[in-house]
Amino acid sequence: KLGLSAAQIGMELSPTRERPVLTKVEKDGEELNVYLQVEEEEYNTINDLTDKTIQSPLGKEVKIGDVVEVKEGETSNT
Repeated sequence: KLGLSAAQIGMELSPTRERPVLTKVEKDGEELNVYLQVEEEEYNTINDLTDKTIQSPLGKEVKIGDVVEVKEGETSNT
């Protein structure tokens, strides 16, 4: 209905999202990758997570809480 898949939502929320190389520059004979730096987001509460909006492929802003069910749980540290 909104054009979002579970994979798209997961990628949007992933803290280690892949950073594509925008371009390469040469400095002192060394080739360097250029990345876009973005601010990392923190989710301290479930509401922080469910209130986050992402853009669907259809161009609509969608709240995470409107398309997923979030449950509190436990996980290992590693």
